[in-house]
Amino acid sequence: MIDIEQMRALRAPSRVAVVGASDDAATFGGRFWRYAGMSRGIERVAVNKRPGAVGDGKAVASLHELSGSPDLVVIATPPASVETLLSDCIEVGARAAVVLASVPADARRRVTTLCADRIALLGGSSLGIVDANRGVVLSSSVSLDLPLHGGPAALISQSGALMGVLHARAMCQGIGLGVCVATGEQLGLRVEHLLEALVDDDRVSVLGAYLEDVDPVLFSRAAASAREAGKRVVALKGGLTARGASVAAAHSGALASDARAFAALMRDLDVVVAEDPDDLLNCLHVSSVHGGRFFVGTLSGGMAAVAADLAGAAGVDLAPAPHAGQKHVTLPPVVQNPVDVDALTPTDDDAARLLRVLAMEEAADGLLFVVSDRPRLESLLERVKGLEASVLARIVVCSECSGQYEPVLADHLVPGVGFVRGMAPLVRALAKTRPVDVASAPVRRSGTVGVLDAPATWELLDGAGVPAVPLMAAHSMADIDAALRAWGPDLVVKRDGVDHRAAGEVVRTHDADGAHAAFEHLSSSGEVVVQQCAEPGLEFFVGIVRDPVFGEVFCIGAGGSAVETLADVAVHVGLPGSEEVPALVARTAAGRWLDASAAARALVDVAALSDVALSLCALVATHPSIEVLDANPVVVGPSGARAVDVKVRLRGLDLAEEAA
Repeated sequence: MIDIEQMRALRAPSRVAVVGASDDAATFGGRFWRYAGMSRGIERVAVNKRPGAVGDGKAVASLHELSGSPDLVVIATPPASVETLLSDCIEVGARAAVVLASVPADARRRVTTLCADRIALLGGSSLGIVDANRGVVLSSSVSLDLPLHGGPAALISQSGALMGVLHARAMCQGIGLGVCVATGEQLGLRVEHLLEALVDDDRVSVLGAYLEDVDPVLFSRAAASAREAGKRVVALKGGLTARGASVAAAHSGALASDARAFAALMRDLDVVVAEDPDDLLNCLHVSSVHGGRFFVGTLSGGMAAVAADLAGAAGVDLAPAPHAGQKHVTLPPVVQNPVDVDALTPTDDDAARLLRVLAMEEAADGLLFVVSDRPRLESLLERVKGLEASVLARIVVCSECSGQYEPVLADHLVPGVGFVRGMAPLVRALAKTRPVDVASAPVRRSGTVGVLDAPATWELLDGAGVPAVPLMAAHSMADIDAALRAWGPDLVVKRDGVDHRAAGEVVRTHDADGAHAAFEHLSSSGEVVVQQCAEPGLEFFVGIVRDPVFGEVFCIGAGGSAVETLADVAVHVGLPGSEEVPALVARTAAGRWLDASAAARALVDVAALSDVALSLCALVATHPSIEVLDANPVVVGPSGARAVDVKVRLRGLDLAEEAA
């Protein structure tokens, strides 16, 4: 477990030792050494056994020759030396380390074990950390050759190269990407750890993540903490397609999770899912605008018409247009929104004043300023730059400039105001990002937002008379042994407290050794349950959700791991009665197959499936706090049906309050 002091040594060190430091900017160590000199209040110490590597001649040959302990050690040496150097870091008392090189495959497990609880490890294959808000520049990214500025957005990326690209784009567009961290191979710190650490950073208001693999428990905890703090999280996932997954595995050794599972988890956690790197950057930028209704100011009538169409199509609300009689409006009357600023204002000073009025009007949350090619564009932008900081904070700039004029835009905007390229990407980002409503944050259970753990769910099922395959929490090997005695060697060991289990988080065992090994593996990263194996049968899905418009919505159909792919589900608005459930089953492809085959009907007890479904409906009707109930699969055999896996999501009152 990384403690506070270790995380502080990584994010805000006073003394940094760079192993492999040199004056050669063509090397990772050389660039890191050079850029680290841009940091404020950080003492650099060069470590290089090659004489003359650093021109001032003050480099020491090894970490053991340092006088005093460094807070952070940066390892910019060949991969084969990393393991030994990390041992040296621990011996000299360093609290954190950044490893730029890739760690050899045969050393990764040893490195993870070596560093656990002793030192905060970022890497291998990390590009380091840049916290421009605090003057911490500890990275080898060539984006640091650009003018550096801070801002309210943070990006934690599993890919160092992508971090560098987005950091460079943000600098070129004036976007306030104040913190960037690359976790690389994640042998120590993961993206999720850094996200949670940044929730408490008062200079950061929106968090971005690029992930190639996801730990559902850790990510859920970080996202829930961010939501409680009123901070938006935006995520981009690599490896969601078959080809992307193979690239991710080759790049980071990660197994990418299924696209639907990732999308569902992000939706449950109120995390914005970005479509591509530019969308990730755009969503981070516009998330600093707190609201959903805007004025749009353009520099031509055609752009105004297009902006209105795009906003309407994306669901971005436009504020009612201000008129001359309204408070503070002293310029020519505006008859519609979007506003053609050039048509209404004879001078650049008038245009800047109108933009200020639109940005500050109480009827809206801010102004979208669409900038396009215009003679004397720099004159107008200079006047906009001169507006008060409180006004600029409510303006989102969109560039519809050609290559001829975009450099003018980049040169004349205040860093941190920044701009998004193109109206269509801008309105898509605005449509995705909305203020986080802390008051409506769901209840948390077992580290995941709103999800009851399995033992509590099984208590509910038992109380409602729902037949289910026996299950128990496993906190120790003794619990596994108890399950072996009770149910025999055929068991299922699985992670608990997560919405969606990744590959490898459900393990079927056939002997005691397999059950012990599965528990040891899964319990290292979360809660575990053990379950008796279900008898053979056909797998069905039963789901109930409380929809804000339609009330209870009931679903039943083919289940199992392919439930979303098959989409063989009948939907009913309201909780069905005893005659309706069999009719709903008959509407599915699975039901039609059963109806057409006497042999199939002999193998599947549809009446027992109906009884399970009706019992689940009664359970939901009894507990208004249940927002979603998913039973998948319900295994149905020739003489009965039992639930195997059931997820219950709560909202509002928890079950204990409800019972009281």
